[in-house]
Amino acid sequence: KISMILVVLVTKVIVGCATRPVSTDSEKCAEAEMRKPAALRTCDRLFEAIGPSIKMVLPGAVGAEKDQPLKSIRVAHWNVEDLKLFDRPSLTLGPDGRPLRERPLKPKWAFQSIVRSIERERPDVLFLSEVIGKASLVALAEQLGGIYEPIFIEGNDIAEIDVAILIRRSMPFEIEVQSHRAVTHVYREANVPLHSRDLLLLTLRRPGDSRALLSIVGSHLKAITPSRASADIALSKRLEQLAAGVQVLEREKQDKKPRATVFLGDFNADVSDRFQFKALLEAGYREVLDVMKITADKRATYTGFAPHSDLFEPGSNAQLDGIFISAELVNREAILSAYVVQDREMGKILPSAENKLELMDRPSNHRMQIMEIDLQKLR
Repeated sequence: KISMILVVLVTKVIVGCATRPVSTDSEKCAEAEMRKPAALRTCDRLFEAIGPSIKMVLPGAVGAEKDQPLKSIRVAHWNVEDLKLFDRPSLTLGPDGRPLRERPLKPKWAFQSIVRSIERERPDVLFLSEVIGKASLVALAEQLGGIYEPIFIEGNDIAEIDVAILIRRSMPFEIEVQSHRAVTHVYREANVPLHSRDLLLLTLRRPGDSRALLSIVGSHLKAITPSRASADIALSKRLEQLAAGVQVLEREKQDKKPRATVFLGDFNADVSDRFQFKALLEAGYREVLDVMKITADKRATYTGFAPHSDLFEPGSNAQLDGIFISAELVNREAILSAYVVQDREMGKILPSAENKLELMDRPSNHRMQIMEIDLQKLR
């Protein structure tokens, strides 16, 4: 009888988790819970301390490629602006009880333009911002010929725009991806997730090596707010997110002893602002375009015309995305190249959009940033 009772109780708990949202505080369904992102209302998050992790051995580590030394690796980041390829109903409700605004599907021409850019630039590791749904990432990987392993962990964003990774399957590495979506802090007098989307830590290790080769943190920080009145609050969150990312990499150095570390992503702040990036600079990181002495006219990763913020002039071009590299990469002069990928049409490089209509003809309002690392300098 006791066994039967336990079975019934366990069954009820499992069913309850599967069919209704569960609050991490009260374990009761509340109206406030329904306004959280769908990802925050699932049972698998209930007991997370940091976030889920993914471990795998890439096919290149067990196939013929494993005996061929990899001389360099191309690492990139690109905010692909609402990469949504399939209709998916929003489960996140607004104050009026209705689903929040649905983002439109990515036009086919824009998706194909993204595919062509990735094929042309040949990144080995590509962090993506604003991917909407795992199915969109998988479709992108398939369109690229199946040469990339898609890594997707649903994050915290209320609009369900997430950070994701494509990693070349032929590389001879064991990889680990650690999410930090469950890390919390106090923001506006409430205990909420620290990372607006997520902070993904990717670790690359050669099979049999006691040390990791490379550890990369990728994130999409708190957005620029619509007004100066709330700008300071948003800034404080971005500063905490940056500091947390640096701490993750410092712990990684103690734990897995990577030969080099990288912090990249959409920072939603001009990377030349030394105040905002103080935590990274004091830890010895430098923005890779600074290291390679890339001039200001070739550094803009973002063009905007919509009135997202009164802190930027409409039509401004700024480097809001960046790749910060550790002292090991700087001191060993291990960067072979680094640049911002310019928009192209019919093979021709396009100038920056001069108005909103021109910007709508670009696959994203951000541009890919890429660097190539000489792995022979990291042995």
